[in-house]
Amino acid sequence: EASSDWLLHMDVDERVLPSLAKEMKAAIRSSRFNAFRYHRLNFFLHRPMKGGGWQDWNNSQLARRGFHRFENSVHEACIVDGAPERIGQLKEMMWHLNDESYHERMQKSQVYCQGQAKRLSERNIKMRWHHLLLIPLAEFLRKLIKKRGYRDGTLGLLWALHASSAMFRACALVWDKQNRLDRSVIEEEVGEKWRQSGKEM
Repeated sequence: EASSDWLLHMDVDERVLPSLAKEMKAAIRSSRFNAFRYHRLNFFLHRPMKGGGWQDWNNSQLARRGFHRFENSVHEACIVDGAPERIGQLKEMMWHLNDESYHERMQKSQVYCQGQAKRLSERNIKMRWHHLLLIPLAEFLRKLIKKRGYRDGTLGLLWALHASSAMFRACALVWDKQNRLDRSVIEEEVGEKWRQSGKEM
């Protein structure tokens, strides 16, 4: 519905600071680029995060009309047409306020877990008992150590534990799908026990 030559794709919990707005206005005057990447300062429980993977976001969501499209229904991505050198890089950061509370983060996690379970299924992993331990553990170490979540102290630990528990639930969803038993089999077993009991009585 927008009619401008340049489009900025952002969520309702994102904020443009004056410094970023100024840089964006100057950047789009250039005819050299079709889009611009920018980083986000992500807030978790209303605190800015330095690590844990939050710092990796750097997407091209400021783009020229007609040169970009969206992929994914959750955490959608802006795909920019043309050569990579046609995408510029901004220095200022968008503020992303994220969740109102940890309760809200848990509610969102229910949706994200299903997407993660789908991605695990697509990897054709036969979910064994050791996967239920090792995959969540690897996610915990990735968030806390590799992605430097330790830089955020207690909050970084909380985030790493949350991410690993979400990964466990995704693994559990895959295990259940691969090993699911039909409840009707159990109901039939109960019925058979009652039939046998009737004969004995």
